[in-house]
Amino acid sequence: MNAKELILKADIDELVEWIWLHDKRKGSVTPEFRQALSKLILDISKIEPIKTDNSIAAKEFEDHHLDVFAVEPDGQNFSLLFVKWGEVLGYSVPDELIAKLGIIKLAAGLLYELTWFGSTDEENNKAIAEFDEECQMIDEELKEIPPC
Repeated sequence: MNAKELILKADIDELVEWIWLHDKRKGSVTPEFRQALSKLILDISKIEPIKTDNSIAAKEFEDHHLDVFAVEPDGQNFSLLFVKWGEVLGYSVPDELIAKLGIIKLAAGLLYELTWFGSTDEENNKAIAEFDEECQMIDEELKEIPPC
């Protein structure tokens, strides 16, 4: 199963309740929160996953906190920040990880990592482009420095 399939397989009502509870929000789930999460999942359903050999991994911390990240075939791991959603959604999710954490908890962790600071796919792509542009400018500046 890939990350997109995992997210879409999660029961939306359970996912809303789990995120609300573990985000330490007060009171009942608001209609706005439920609507925002439903829109996010609808947006994800429209994204074509990009197949790679990378997979999803997660480390669990106290109070049900997860650090969800990616692992390359050689074992190197990396953050999901500044990675296009289509690529992340194509990463495989090991059955053992699903069995250990459950679909709801793992889907919630993935959604949290994808939407860092509340970003959308479009905003994430813009941030990636800006970061790439800054890196290119730095590379050009470094080329202008004469060797010692």
